[in-house]
Amino acid sequence: MKYLDLWTLIRDEIRDIDHDNIIGVLHFVVDHSGSSPGKQGFKMLVLNSGIHSSIGGGIMEYNIVEKSKEKIKNNLSKITIQELLHDDKSDSGEKSGLVCSGKQIVVGIPFNRSILDLVNKIIHSYNESTAIYLEITRKGIEIRDKKPEFSSKFNFEGSINENWIYQEKIGKSAFNLVYVFGGGHVGEALTRQLSLLDYHITVCDNRTDLLQIRENKYAHEIKIQAYKETVEEIISDIDSEKLDASNISIVIVTAAIGTDYEVLSHLMVNLKIDTYPKYIGLMGSTTKISKLYNRLRNEGDPDHDYGTFIGRIYAPIGLEINSGSVEEIAVSIAAQLIKVNNED
Repeated sequence: MKYLDLWTLIRDEIRDIDHDNIIGVLHFVVDHSGSSPGKQGFKMLVLNSGIHSSIGGGIMEYNIVEKSKEKIKNNLSKITIQELLHDDKSDSGEKSGLVCSGKQIVVGIPFNRSILDLVNKIIHSYNESTAIYLEITRKGIEIRDKKPEFSSKFNFEGSINENWIYQEKIGKSAFNLVYVFGGGHVGEALTRQLSLLDYHITVCDNRTDLLQIRENKYAHEIKIQAYKETVEEIISDIDSEKLDASNISIVIVTAAIGTDYEVLSHLMVNLKIDTYPKYIGLMGSTTKISKLYNRLRNEGDPDHDYGTFIGRIYAPIGLEINSGSVEEIAVSIAAQLIKVNNED
């Protein structure tokens, strides 16, 4: 979840100040079209101490940063909204300075210490399954503590010259969730790779003495318990609609074929066809995978659709890039996750 660090930085920047002056400007890309380099949901933080993250780069971003510095310097609190066209030949609209075509709408929110409670709620939401959302209008930024009515992660309505509203789902349930079963070398390398991307990462292992999982600083959650307990928790959250199965990816990289089977068999028995996770990946050689599939077929519950379940598994896991080291394997798995999660 790449923007958690941004919200944490805002919190650390404002919690100890003793004045009400504007100390930063937070920018949101609230809508985009065409080949815009800034996509809906992109954010950039401008502080006197530096710039964090990006809304598209280039001369466009430079100009926005410079204007933001002036707002901070002059203590200007007005929220701004701009529709920026990435086309130097256009006869209408505000040109961004870029020529990649498309456009993006950027909202700038100057802030002071008064948003500390809101920022703390946002940070807290990253570990909560409750569906809530941010709402931004000309009046300011708020958190709505209710299930969003819009289906996508982001929603923008209205015209920049009239009334407009931007909404963004927050909380654990709003993100692509990755459950990594196995906290060893591959699991640790994968969480390190995924920490650079917009994923909520949970690592689970049944070994209480595994130093790697206890020292894993890249996962958002760590579960040291029987694998079947973690599977049951996932299924319960799906059945209660706390989590959306289409946002969930499961990576199976445990230390032994027996624990791989434990995870797979509990998934097959407990999942309903219409609640399969977006991605289930299994690491292993073709021989190992064949043995696992045969065991599932021979020992599994005959009332469950073995064929449909097996057909949803990516095995051997990862894109074929001739990976050898655990770091390369992690890249191949992360790439496959991105590919599958970006498919319609």
